[in-house]
Amino acid sequence: MNKIVVGILVPPIYSHKPRPSEFPIASALQQLDSKGVLTVFGFELISKNNSVWINGQCIKNNQFKPIEHELDIIHDRFPSQIRNAHFQQLQSIAQHIPFGNPYSITLLCRDKLACQRLLERHHCIMPEVVADFSLFRSALCDWGQGFLKPRYGALGTGVSLVNESSLLTPTIEGVVPGKQEPTLLQRGIDAPTGWAGMSVRQLMQRSEDGSWICRTAVLRRSKENSVVNVARGAEAVPAKDFLPTYTMTEMTQKGLRVCDVLSAQPEGQYAVEFGLDFVIDSNYQPWLIEVNSRPRGRLETLALRYPDRFQDEHIAACTQPIRYLASLC
Repeated sequence: MNKIVVGILVPPIYSHKPRPSEFPIASALQQLDSKGVLTVFGFELISKNNSVWINGQCIKNNQFKPIEHELDIIHDRFPSQIRNAHFQQLQSIAQHIPFGNPYSITLLCRDKLACQRLLERHHCIMPEVVADFSLFRSALCDWGQGFLKPRYGALGTGVSLVNESSLLTPTIEGVVPGKQEPTLLQRGIDAPTGWAGMSVRQLMQRSEDGSWICRTAVLRRSKENSVVNVARGAEAVPAKDFLPTYTMTEMTQKGLRVCDVLSAQPEGQYAVEFGLDFVIDSNYQPWLIEVNSRPRGRLETLALRYPDRFQDEHIAACTQPIRYLASLC
């Protein structure tokens, strides 16, 4: 049987090689293999015999096995901001091989200002954002509070709640250590009574027929910190357990609209997933604040806490990009 080979670009992060049993998706990947889809993890591409090969690891008999194989398509999970030189080298070797999570879409989502302006042109309502530093103080005077964030930031790095008396800076360090980025100011949204902040990560994934799947949304909430982040102590719970039905319905509608807009961009047919971040206001209305083209880990948090409810969905979510990309081949 001729197999479709999906290469997953990942960084060399392990000091020791973990066993596949440590990964919940290992058995699912082996099932895909039995159905003709081979998944290879790696960070080295090779131009060979007029084609592109990946030198990496696959899972066989519940063990990681070294493999070098010709590629059909790539799922990009490589940290291109922090390891940019290596990523540019990978891109130059890949040439004609399609990327899931195409770099053009990643760059669009990474640029918070450009992404918001595009979505606004397509009637997606988001909290106002100001990019001109000279207007920050007057905006805060009108709004009362806002969130200062790096324009190209990720993982919540550098985000802070500010008001008109706060120290403001035109640049701030983003996800790349030592690299300054222009700051953006986004209008603050008042949280529901009793909470300092409440936000939702909605994972949207492409199904094999090209439609979008809304995965279980993860509610992050904190009574102490307006910048709601699990790493800063926020609680992560299933959104549907705690938010009104109308809130969930509106998030789904807005999420599908955002995915339609972004997948209509050049190379959008290769967009496999988006992580949409919403904040919940005092009336439990959801406000989209940003889009992540390489979402990570939020559903995994629920799977660890409620394995009976969410382990199967987490595994399905981990393998869905591979199934979609294989369908394109």
